[in-house]
Amino acid sequence: MYKRIVAHNGDFFSMHLHRETKPCGFHNRPNCNKLLHHTVRKIRSSSPEYSTVSNMSSVKLSSRDDVKFIAEALDIGTDEVSQVAVCLSSICSNVELFSSYFEQENPKTASSNTSTLSSSRKEVPSFLHRSLGEVICDFQKQRDPPLTERQKRVMNWHISNLEYANASTVDSLSLQHWDQDDLYAYKGPHCLLRQGFGSIANSLANQVLFAGAKIVFGAKVSKIERILKAERILKADDNSHKIVVTSEAQGRGELENKQNNYRCDFCVVTLPLGILKQEHESLFSPRLNVEKAKAIERLGFGILNKVLLVFDSCFWDMSAQSIGYASNKTGDYYMFVNMFRHTGHFALLSILSGDLAVRVESMPDQEVVDDSMSILRRMFRYRNIPKQPIYSHVTRWKSDKFARGSYSYLKPESSPQDMDALAAPIDDCIFFAGEATNRKHPASAHGAVLSGRRDARRIANIMARTYGCTLPYQEIDNM
Repeated sequence: MYKRIVAHNGDFFSMHLHRETKPCGFHNRPNCNKLLHHTVRKIRSSSPEYSTVSNMSSVKLSSRDDVKFIAEALDIGTDEVSQVAVCLSSICSNVELFSSYFEQENPKTASSNTSTLSSSRKEVPSFLHRSLGEVICDFQKQRDPPLTERQKRVMNWHISNLEYANASTVDSLSLQHWDQDDLYAYKGPHCLLRQGFGSIANSLANQVLFAGAKIVFGAKVSKIERILKAERILKADDNSHKIVVTSEAQGRGELENKQNNYRCDFCVVTLPLGILKQEHESLFSPRLNVEKAKAIERLGFGILNKVLLVFDSCFWDMSAQSIGYASNKTGDYYMFVNMFRHTGHFALLSILSGDLAVRVESMPDQEVVDDSMSILRRMFRYRNIPKQPIYSHVTRWKSDKFARGSYSYLKPESSPQDMDALAAPIDDCIFFAGEATNRKHPASAHGAVLSGRRDARRIANIMARTYGCTLPYQEIDNM
């Protein structure tokens, strides 16, 4: 159960979100850790008006409990938070009503509530293909009475949190599909890896080495070539290795390394979507089929950045999980994660989402640190805040030439089917894994791991059919 929240002043709040349950997944982003979003759905599911289009009645916590939780966190009245939740509820409910209306064969059986935003059946698809941000903005403009200043801060904080969850601004998110993966979210809270994600990579690498395989470092793949009805060789430049993929193998296809060319029967491509967007036309020969290429273009690959601030003493509540900043604009250093609870160091990790995450890519480190410290001084105005941290680090994932972003999201012109198209193998010899190929768990570390296991099973099944060899499923599950 949630422990008490400690509220300070109207600008920020500290959240204690300890749960007694055991974590079931490790996430890059909060898949459905969206309190107002949950509140919205609970209000919607409890209303008879929306009972025919909502399937959220199984939620145990009441919307009143969540409203109280957020109100205490922001140190404002429950009525103000309720108004924000109702505003968002109206948005989501109309989206679901429109979807239900459009999918029915007989438009006369549709709910009359759809007439609030659309007078004809033909207008429904255009509404659903708008962005989430557009609709939120429209509803705020149409709302009477308008949101109070504090309610706007609640809304801005929630939008910033959504932009963190999706690594994109709400103006770039599909209204219809932005949260489609919530249906598949695992139970239990999110967790932080004290040893960092490097510990996961090291563990997986050790399993590979223990199995007798080889890992080649410093070898950038520059070409993946399939030669039909013959050996296919992946060629690279003088400073990078190449992979050989054979579509019609003559034997077991044991991995060989000859003049930086790797010969193999199967190739699993785990490149980030940002790299595929940038290089897929020159990387694959022959080029990817039209369906896969268009899926790569339609899918979004967003940016989330962070600022690590280390101090020689602690001036915040050491027991708080995170410290939120409710600003009058979105993405304004809206959350600081308390790293002391996890590492024992006096450190705060600032989350940069939305437009701010993009701007940081071109900002000097010191300017980013100064802006973060300015927000902290505003939040802790009555405390002795250090002028500068003793150490700082700023991430820039868009500028990373081996990433070109953070994780995937669904744009208004994209759909979950694009993730399926990206995941589809080519000639049962080239496979695609990674978070962007997992429609049930995108934008998460466990989604990437599960996609790798999925393709391991595919390859094992092909080997069993083609060569008569088998790989026990139990062994695959432990990969």
